[in-house]
Amino acid sequence: MRIELEKLLENFTNVLNLRIVYPISDDMHPKMVVSKLLKYPKIMSVPTSFTVVDDLFPLIPKMAEKGMTGPVNFTNPGVVDHDTILTIFRDTVDPSCSWELAEPGSGKRPNCELDTTKMTSEFPEIPHVKDAVRAVFERVKANGTYLKAEEPEKKRARTNE
Repeated sequence: MRIELEKLLENFTNVLNLRIVYPISDDMHPKMVVSKLLKYPKIMSVPTSFTVVDDLFPLIPKMAEKGMTGPVNFTNPGVVDHDTILTIFRDTVDPSCSWELAEPGSGKRPNCELDTTKMTSEFPEIPHVKDAVRAVFERVKANGTYLKAEEPEKKRARTNE
């Protein structure tokens, strides 16, 4: 579907198409890649690009003001693998977090480093993905936005506030 959308947008020279990949944010939304990884006892660890929402979404109005158009890989520069993400999470947020590494197989999802030149040439201050992930988890710890699956009473209490 993404390919078809990009073909349609080729004819529009005033459209900015942000390619968001594996979003990570400090709200620990259940659909966020880290929330999903925490549910798996085994993970495959392949270096990949990620979109750290808290760093990049505030740039959207600035991108519009600069008149940026076309497809943009809306990811932080660099790559990080799932094992490193979970290690940073364990070291920062939850020391009881554990997982096993699975052998890389024929997964259906692509994992790669996307070219962020278009983003970093306009916004050189965007942090490397590994640094950005560490900052996300520091905010998660400070804000208390992580609830373990086995803590439903805290979740119920929070939703009743």
